[in-house]
Amino acid sequence: MAKSASQKMKLLLLWQRLQQDSDEEHPIRTHALLQYLSDKNISCDRRTLAQDIADLNEWGFEIMCVLCGHEKGYYVADRHFTVPELRIMMDAVQASDFITEKKTEALTDKIAFMGGSHRAELLKRNLVRYNRHKNSNERVYYTVDAIEAALSEERRVSFLYFSLNENRERIYHREKSRYVVEPVSMVLLRDKYYLTAVSPHREGLSAYRIDRMEDVQQETEKNSATAIMLRSHVADYVGRAFKMFAGETQTITLQFYEELIGAVFDRFGEKTKIERISQKECMATVVVQMSPTFWGWLFQFEDKMRIIAPSQAIAEARRFIEKLPYAKEKNE
Repeated sequence: MAKSASQKMKLLLLWQRLQQDSDEEHPIRTHALLQYLSDKNISCDRRTLAQDIADLNEWGFEIMCVLCGHEKGYYVADRHFTVPELRIMMDAVQASDFITEKKTEALTDKIAFMGGSHRAELLKRNLVRYNRHKNSNERVYYTVDAIEAALSEERRVSFLYFSLNENRERIYHREKSRYVVEPVSMVLLRDKYYLTAVSPHREGLSAYRIDRMEDVQQETEKNSATAIMLRSHVADYVGRAFKMFAGETQTITLQFYEELIGAVFDRFGEKTKIERISQKECMATVVVQMSPTFWGWLFQFEDKMRIIAPSQAIAEARRFIEKLPYAKEKNE
């Protein structure tokens, strides 16, 4: 780099070095910054450096100054994200099944780097890689990018959709013919990423796992007014269809032991009204979708939770139990 050109880059290089390698516990001393600039073929002295830092502060780049022995040291204190915020984002990436091992590694490195080199080293050293059930679809990023572009332009998308067999081979739905849908939103729920969309084959919103989509392409046809309007209803759809996943919606009353109050709040939200009916038991009236997912959630609590109303919901619970192979064997 020519000397005149590199001189013009001085302020940018100073900011990048301070943002990357300094914090309150690791200020960079004046002589270290001067040496860094010299290595870049940029001449600078102590007085000029102090003025450069003052100029950066005046333009909104907040750089703090402290005494380090007999000379000044500089550091960037105000960052876009705090260490706890970065930790939460890194853990969220770790927990997400749809992000592959390779992409998880790259993304957590990028997030950690936003805290500066010293904090990045600390964050990465303390990172626990606990999710060993990562997806193998390395093209998830491209799928997300294609869907995001279609959402921005309010256009339809087409794709191939597949499941995996016992040998982890892809089995394509509809004999590998393309799905064409009107995208409404992307939703992250329980460590899986979904596309909610209007499908010509179903009423209302449908959900497709993004890691099970292949060769996503934006279509020329625009979304309908209905699909655009449904964006404002995605939260309600997630709260019902995703949490209890398909099935007839009913209002039911649950009776349960007080130790399950947290489980009820986790499932139905902390605004759920819970009434105490005895020293040890409570009840709550909630809206659910009567599906295998709901029954699985309910029966995990065994005799500590049960449906007490309405009568048709109680009868449906009994019918579901009778369908289980274990129940049939016992009757035989």
